[in-house]
Amino acid sequence: AVTSPAEDLFAFTQGRGTVCSGWAIRGWARMDRECVAGNAVATAWAHHRVWSQASGRMKSRIQRLRRLTLALVIGTAILAVSAEQTADLSLQVSQGLAGSAAVTAGLATIVQRRLGSDSLRAWTRSRSASEGLKGEVYSFLAGGGEYARVDDPGQVLHAATEEILEAVGDLQRHTLGRRSDEVALPAVHDLDSYIANRVDPQITRCYRPNAARYDGLVRRCRLAGTALGVTAVVLAGLSVALSLPSLSAWVPVATTVAASVGAYVAADRYDYLVIESCVLPSALTICASPF
Repeated sequence: AVTSPAEDLFAFTQGRGTVCSGWAIRGWARMDRECVAGNAVATAWAHHRVWSQASGRMKSRIQRLRRLTLALVIGTAILAVSAEQTADLSLQVSQGLAGSAAVTAGLATIVQRRLGSDSLRAWTRSRSASEGLKGEVYSFLAGGGEYARVDDPGQVLHAATEEILEAVGDLQRHTLGRRSDEVALPAVHDLDSYIANRVDPQITRCYRPNAARYDGLVRRCRLAGTALGVTAVVLAGLSVALSLPSLSAWVPVATTVAASVGAYVAADRYDYLVIESCVLPSALTICASPF
């Protein structure tokens, strides 16, 4: 069930003593501005933490399914050729391998269907909600943007939180059973602290490490694809030179595995992520340098 903002706020503040202890929830209109601001930022941060956990779990699931699909496709190719090549040695073994190939092929299709556009769209929307709430909290604490131009920033933050949550109302099932963790509000109160606690950590702890990690993964996958391509050429050459048709049967396996690895890299957009993770730190540094 979807709870009201007042209920979410009451649950979040119980036992933490973060804001306005001793007040009774009788509606936002009766609270003074300082109390509204404290409650609004606490609520927005709590929702951010919940959606951050939900989007992280959804991303992990998508990555697991993609790796499983890759493994099943590779396994199907290997089992199918092995079944053909063992037919003369043992009919039972050949039939077992053929049956296994059929099972893995079917499972690959089922898993691939679960990786449809709906799953990807749900993850991107939940991630957007998490980051949107996080951005509003940081802007509120730093007193930037619209929050610097209004008399009651707490009400503005409350309205922004409600708007973001309403946009992902159909994804609330992904947050069931999830509570805000104990991550404290960021120590931001002006522009300098915003840069120190938001911009700098984003560069040093997120973008640069991610760029190195994604680049390493892309390099390893490309090396594997190159090795498989060379293997296919060598197998084809040996099959002709040594008159061994059995070797030529493994050429499609090598090419299938190479194509599957390439499709895996393309699906996760690792090349784009490397570029993005390299460019954004420079852009953030340039933007923050005048301050």
